[in-house]
Amino acid sequence: MKDEKEFFIFRFSGNSMMPEYTNGIMLKVKKCYIEDISKNDIIVFADGEKKIAHRCIRKKKDFIITKGDNRIFPDKPIKAGQIIGKVIGFSERERKMPLIKYYLLPYPFSSILLFMLRFIKYPSFRHSVLLMLMNIWERIKQ
Repeated sequence: MKDEKEFFIFRFSGNSMMPEYTNGIMLKVKKCYIEDISKNDIIVFADGEKKIAHRCIRKKKDFIITKGDNRIFPDKPIKAGQIIGKVIGFSERERKMPLIKYYLLPYPFSSILLFMLRFIKYPSFRHSVLLMLMNIWERIKQ
């Protein structure tokens, strides 16, 4: 039986990992050691008091180089002692909705629209439907 303490939930904040992860998404993290990490894994590490989730782009024996997907330059080397864990999952609901809900705030029936948009699988189609609904509402208002 696995020890539940080896997993924890991390609320990601910021835009450094967009479009993979958006601000506020809940990530499931498994505690691990430097030996368990491979190139392209997303890891959570400590940088002073902050916890950061970035992608491993290079691995050496005693340190790792990471970079946010939405960043140009890599982070400074991460030592083995700074590594907290590896991201192994996320909340699908959190991933699909965070940006859409801000578009819908000024519109009536926004909670119903948000509920309906949850079931559209493809982000580009979801975005198109959202824009169409916003345009319809703007025409009705005129």
